[in-house]
Formats: sequence, structure tokens, C-alpha cells
Amino acid sequence: MSSRMLCTVVLVALAGLHRPCVACAAGKEASSKADPGRPAVERVLRAEVAGPVDRRELLAGALKEHASSPLVRWQAGFVRDGKSWRSFDESPAAGSAAS
Repeated sequence: MSSRMLCTVVLVALAGLHRPCVACAAGKEASSKADPGRPAVERVLRAEVAGPVDRRELLAGALKEHASSPLVRWQAGFVRDGKSWRSFDESPAAGSAAS
């Protein structure tokens, strides 16, 4: 992937983080609590723009600190499987058995 394309992808991801909430636009009350892991994710995404980094390694500390943060889990390579999170590398059956 060219560095220009990578920069574009990262910038689009950052823009998505700052986009107004769809629930707010629909008139629904949004969660009053911001995701505490957002600053860590933003730092890692900005580091990716500057050069190649290991996103999972950089987010490991934030994941320990903010284990319940959906944003940190998603950016660290986890996917939502029902009500729990599993590593993207894990098979769905293995994730369900571990829960």
C-alpha cells in the first residue's frame, strides 16, 4: 500500500471519529460519557500517518487501561461476537467456547 493511500485511509478514519453521532442527528439522546480510549486511539492513528507502526503493540497499554472501550478493542484487532469481544485472529467457534 502506498504511503499516500495509507494517509488517506487514516485521515478518513480520523474524520469518522469526529463525525457527529447519528443518534444525535436523529434526535435521540446519545451517551453522555465519551469513550475514554479515544485519545490513545487518536495517538496511534496519527503515528501511523508518520510511518509504519505496530498498531496492536501500541494499543496494548490502552487496552489494559480501557478494557471496556469499544474503540480501543476495535482498533486493536478485536471484533464483536454477540455480547463479547474476540480477537480477529480467533475463530468464531473458539471465541464462543472461551466465553
